[in-house]
Amino acid sequence: MGYWLCAENDIEDLTVNSWRWGATVPLIQESNILEPDVEIFGDRMVFAKMDSCLKLADWFENNFLKDLDEGSRIGLDGKTTSERDDGTFHRDDLAKNYSADRDWLLQFVQFLRECGGFNTLG
Repeated sequence: MGYWLCAENDIEDLTVNSWRWGATVPLIQESNILEPDVEIFGDRMVFAKMDSCLKLADWFENNFLKDLDEGSRIGLDGKTTSERDDGTFHRDDLAKNYSADRDWLLQFVQFLRECGGFNTLG
């Protein structure tokens, strides 16, 4: 299962799996940029306006990407690890299945800068 981030302008929509998106949304919420109940709903649905997207892109760059090494990722708990995701499904601790890696976050920030606003379908 995954999510589609549907751009408001004419760029290609972005797809993301549930494991990455599940770790990305708490980071978005942590930023306090999106308006609750206006731009973010529940634990996975986002309807971000253009100005919010640009602020989010800056926030991700300044708070995560500048210090996140190549191959590193951020877990659902907000902690950074350089341990690669080996694809193991952790039944005993489901939170271990969620992470946002540097490559995904770079792709997401580029999308945020170009999308003109977006909403999620999933």
